[in-house]
Amino acid sequence: CSPAVEETIAPYPAADNLPAMVSAAGVVVPEKEALLSITAGGIVEDVLVAKGDRVSSGQVLVNLEGSQGQLAAVSTAELALLNAQLALEALYKDTELFAAEALNSAEAAELALEELNNPELQQAQASQSVANAQKAVADAERNLAILTKPPTPNVIDQARGNILLAEKKLNETNEQIEKLERQYKKHSSNKNLPAEIRKNILTKIRQSLKGLEVKRSQEQLAINNSYIKLNDLIAPPDPVDVQVAEAEFA
Repeated sequence: CSPAVEETIAPYPAADNLPAMVSAAGVVVPEKEALLSITAGGIVEDVLVAKGDRVSSGQVLVNLEGSQGQLAAVSTAELALLNAQLALEALYKDTELFAAEALNSAEAAELALEELNNPELQQAQASQSVANAQKAVADAERNLAILTKPPTPNVIDQARGNILLAEKKLNETNEQIEKLERQYKKHSSNKNLPAEIRKNILTKIRQSLKGLEVKRSQEQLAINNSYIKLNDLIAPPDPVDVQVAEAEFA
């Protein structure tokens, strides 16, 4: 038999004998990265950032050839769009104005037709003309009478009574007008009535209101004249006024 061979195990090198530096090959990978995507194609003319620069949202990174011309064209197109929108708005406003004027003209024509078909209003206007003529004659007679002879106490009392009577008539007319205005408002908001019936009712109310408004003007004028007459009765006559009154009544 061959003699046994002893196996010798080499000891591990001591830690103190290891080299202090270790070299290795590798690639530095950033923690985050983003892929740039440009919506418009073209040749890059300028790069506005360098490697390692920090960028923010919305910052321009590169310029393409002809980009300034494109921006100018876009601005021109936007301005043209704005001008077109303004012109369209102006056209709409003009159209609305024309429509409003046409509506006003139609309403005015309708009101004129209502007045022509309103016998109460025509009668009130005729009465107003007659009253004005009668007033002119009465004023001349009154002025002459007042200035040529002093009034009696009964005449003064009668003048005061005329004022009270005229004021009473005016108050009654105002009450009638207020009543009709309430009826007009009530029927205007009543949507349960058929449109044609409601229109006829409102037309009649408007006609009555016009006649009452003329009547109210006449009554107010009568009150004013009554006060003037009373003041003339109380005040002493002026010789110059006497001469003028005689000339007017002659």
